[in-house]
Amino acid sequence: MKENIVAISVSDGPDLQLFGFLPQHLRRLFASLAAATLRNGWRVGYGGDLRRDGFTRSLLSDMGAAFGRGEIGGEPQAAVVHFFSQSSWREMPAQAILNHLTDKELGPLDAPIAPVVETRFLMPALDMSSSAKDDGVLGIVVRDGELRSTEHGERLEESRFFSLLESAAVDRMEPGQALTAMRREMAACCPLRIQFSGKIDGYAGERPGLMEEAIEQIRAGGIVMPLGAFGGAAREIAIALRLLDAKRTRYPKYGRNYHESFEQLEGLARDHQRQAEEFWPNLVEAAWLGTPHRIVFNLNAILAQMGQPARISG
Repeated sequence: MKENIVAISVSDGPDLQLFGFLPQHLRRLFASLAAATLRNGWRVGYGGDLRRDGFTRSLLSDMGAAFGRGEIGGEPQAAVVHFFSQSSWREMPAQAILNHLTDKELGPLDAPIAPVVETRFLMPALDMSSSAKDDGVLGIVVRDGELRSTEHGERLEESRFFSLLESAAVDRMEPGQALTAMRREMAACCPLRIQFSGKIDGYAGERPGLMEEAIEQIRAGGIVMPLGAFGGAAREIAIALRLLDAKRTRYPKYGRNYHESFEQLEGLARDHQRQAEEFWPNLVEAAWLGTPHRIVFNLNAILAQMGQPARISG
């Protein structure tokens, strides 16, 4: 079921500087897109791990700081939905995950995230009672320092939370399988996915992350908004989907299944254009622009045309 969530994808591409940008430009654009999404009444969806210097922590910190300034908050739903793949969360001690969710290990410059984040743990489908959906997703929010299930709103004891993670970690999915499961779940939930930069080689899954996301998004009937001006996999996606009429960059090395993934996207281009027909001018303009304010302008226009799916309590 589609929800009021816009997925945003970014990773460090190999040619960012070639196109005139630095990593800090990606982070600023990320923050601008997230802010625009929230201003339009949507939520931000992101799938990632919790590396200290990663984009996930950057997003959560920015949103926590915005809450602290009174810029967001008060809504019935969390501003950010963090989709947490099994291959990422199972590598962390359960207590460390709990501390992250409940803001118990904040650094001196860290903003609290508990008020603004819903975390969805992707896990093999198990008998998780009423605490998780049948498709193997355990949704958690923190309210007044307590864990609560987003499915029914009931309080989740810490011991029960630990038990669920322990049980789900026994059935260890391979990293590629876990990432694919997360991307399919996001495609099922998010009507729109924005992508920029992105790895060409060295990715963890069986296919390039951004390309697999785009493939799953289109197959699920959703819209892909690749920002090609920043190079990387997103530029390749824009070309494959006929949003960007430009010569492809030739990279010295490609990761596994890269060329097959590009060809799959080319084969899905017509389906995507049909699904995105009413947004096509905005998607085309966003595909070649490198100026954040114009990218945000086109995002605003797309979200205004889309309206909002029925909200799901959480």
